[in-house]
Amino acid sequence: MQALDAEIDTAPIPAVQNHGARRGEAERRNPIGREESRNRIVAFIPVYNGMDCIGKAIHGLLAQSRRPDLIVIIANGCRDATAMVAREFTNARDSFGDPCVTVLELPRLPNKKSEALNEAWHRHGYDADIIVCCDDDTLLPPFAVEHWERELMVNPRLGGSSSQPIMTGTGFLARTQRSEFSKSAELSLRRGWCRVISGTGCAYRVAALKEVASDDGAPGPWTYLSVVEDYHLTYQLRSHGWLAEMSPTVYVYTGAMHSVKSLWAQRIKWQTGTVADLIRFGINRLNWREWGQQGFGLACICFWSLWLCLITTELAVYGLRLVTVSWLYFPIAFSVIELLHCRKIHGRTPLDWFLAGSLIQIFGYTFLSMGWIIASWYKAVTDSQKDMWEAQYKLDGTVAADESMTEGIGHAMKGMAGVEARRRWLVGGILLVFAGAVLGLSAATGLAVYGVLPHFYISATRDLLLAITVGTMTMAVLELFPKIKIRRR
Repeated sequence: MQALDAEIDTAPIPAVQNHGARRGEAERRNPIGREESRNRIVAFIPVYNGMDCIGKAIHGLLAQSRRPDLIVIIANGCRDATAMVAREFTNARDSFGDPCVTVLELPRLPNKKSEALNEAWHRHGYDADIIVCCDDDTLLPPFAVEHWERELMVNPRLGGSSSQPIMTGTGFLARTQRSEFSKSAELSLRRGWCRVISGTGCAYRVAALKEVASDDGAPGPWTYLSVVEDYHLTYQLRSHGWLAEMSPTVYVYTGAMHSVKSLWAQRIKWQTGTVADLIRFGINRLNWREWGQQGFGLACICFWSLWLCLITTELAVYGLRLVTVSWLYFPIAFSVIELLHCRKIHGRTPLDWFLAGSLIQIFGYTFLSMGWIIASWYKAVTDSQKDMWEAQYKLDGTVAADESMTEGIGHAMKGMAGVEARRRWLVGGILLVFAGAVLGLSAATGLAVYGVLPHFYISATRDLLLAITVGTMTMAVLELFPKIKIRRR
């Protein structure tokens, strides 16, 4: 990645060849060049205090085999020199001599990224055919825009195409996040659709965005009612009958969270926003799988709680004679699944194989995710008003913490006020039942430790863990090997 960054830093801005003796060569290299394509493509790069990385993102777009007709740098209330760095690229010209980079410098907006994107949409994107979005720390491969355009041209029902994010970094957290996103991308490709068109790097059909923006009260394609605007927009596109897919060829390099605090803040924002949107939308044909994923997360908490309770009881009843099997049997089963997933990690190394095959990665990340799942459900059900964007900015070093950053997120979390109270009470009741079950399990463990039906408890707990493990492995095998068909009589 460092070598790739160095190459981009030193590479000149290429010009599209579309006339003269080299025309044939350019056509072979770029089958959908600007002259061949009738689509107007506009790229948005929303950025907040990104002076250190915005140059690479712009370079990545200027180096595209199908260069966007206009690149809009959306400086959203930046306090550093981001806008000044971006203006250094405004002298770039396309093959027709037109400027292809502009800087939209905005004041601090109450609805942050969503409002900044809507501002750029109304000023520069409404008359386009395709909108490309990428983050300021995203590095696109040189064929990304070309492939996205081809996908949208081939499938007229495709509303948006997401890239496959590849997290950069060599630390434990970076490798774990890279593995996590690899699993998500592989699942989306096998399903043939994705639940989130990631703003990290994606392309939208403008006709589809216009339909979403035409909804009553919508300020534009990007909502102010959610802190996960990407998921909300994807859901709205699907509700209007458009397809949302993961590109099979376009991957992007993007920065990972390098500390537990910043990762925690990011996932709290994502998870809380997703849960809040699910409660708002209810259960329907478009999001029942997302509800299932939330249920699976809670089931994982139950699974590992059962596993810890089983170990505790066996230690108390049998000592160290039989504990070894229970300690390793179930984790090893999930480690096998991790090894199968590791085959799909882009740029994997022997260390990635070791982390997948050992118990280190699965334990560390699972227990960390259990924490933010519980915290996020609490925040969503209690309608927390905390500004999650600012919390993430502070912890990942984008902005220093100060008293001016304690204001709310405007309509984003206030939108939860529109959620029916009965839904919040219903979900809250389900969580109370879940908490009661966990407490009951703990009480049963205590009784078993002190000699109340210990053998029955151990047997029942082991059978339940085995059932969950077999079910999980069956689902994983069917996802990893889609050619396997289940025979029906």
